[in-house]
Amino acid sequence: MIPQSTIIGFYIAGAIPMFVLVLGLVLLRTHHTYSFASVVVGFATFFLCNQILGHVIYSLLDLIPGVKGFMDQPSNMLIYYLILSIVTVILVGPIGYLGLKLVRRDRCTIYDAMAAGISYWIYTAVTNSMEYINEGKIADLYNKNELATLVTEEITMTDIIEYVNVLKTASLGQLLVQCAYFILMVATTVLVFLMVYHALKRQNFLYVLLGTAVYFVVLFGSYLAFLPNFTIYVIGVFTLLIAVIGSTLFYLRWYRQQQINLAIKRREFKEKRHAEYQAKIAAREAASAAETSQSSSAEPIPEPESSEDTEDPEGTDKSVDEE
Repeated sequence: MIPQSTIIGFYIAGAIPMFVLVLGLVLLRTHHTYSFASVVVGFATFFLCNQILGHVIYSLLDLIPGVKGFMDQPSNMLIYYLILSIVTVILVGPIGYLGLKLVRRDRCTIYDAMAAGISYWIYTAVTNSMEYINEGKIADLYNKNELATLVTEEITMTDIIEYVNVLKTASLGQLLVQCAYFILMVATTVLVFLMVYHALKRQNFLYVLLGTAVYFVVLFGSYLAFLPNFTIYVIGVFTLLIAVIGSTLFYLRWYRQQQINLAIKRREFKEKRHAEYQAKIAAREAASAAETSQSSSAEPIPEPESSEDTEDPEGTDKSVDEE
């Protein structure tokens, strides 16, 4: 019998990935605006990096003589995880950078970057959810002795029993840790795309390399934690999760403070320009008033009329008397 708690764990693990992505995108949309194109960029980045270019790289590695046999040896598991981490992270930052630059151009916002980082895992969330729910159904059929209903021409009872034996090794704790690991990966790619956004705004590709390095450290660190035992893996996953979420919150807080400082500087600049404009207007008005005053004081004073043109009544009387 497979414990009922494990079956519940399968269904929880099937619901968590989609729930996390939908919740993240909805909450982000509720408080801030982002373009649907950024969601497409995130999804397309994963598809290109993992489903196309990643397979091409692995195929090229398999063509190298001795590489496949070397990787299959348990003693070389550390090197295998190292190569796996490098191949997984090496293309995410550059392709995400090109995608946002081509689609959003100069209109890219920090919320577009966050939406792309969340949407990066849509494909994985859908496939993982379907797989975990299917495993939960098979485990439930096994407990009810109804595995015969799964037999087809391609699938034999032997195949089904082998698959069920694998399901028996799972536990509720393992499945919950896998949910935490998925949240860790989502938080990491959000941080990577924040670095991509910073690279776009600063026009400095080094920030893309920084995001790639962060992704590598987190991914390879989780693989290393998986090697010793399950307890170390749990500690490693939650430690990395706290570190990544803390780093993301620190960046967002720093970004918000930068926006506040920029708004203050813009307001001060506008006030300074306004004051300079008002000073120019005042100087112009003062100059105009001075010119008006000078022109009015320079006007000529009218001359009095000549005495020759003025009639003398006494002279008139005198001439009359002489006649």
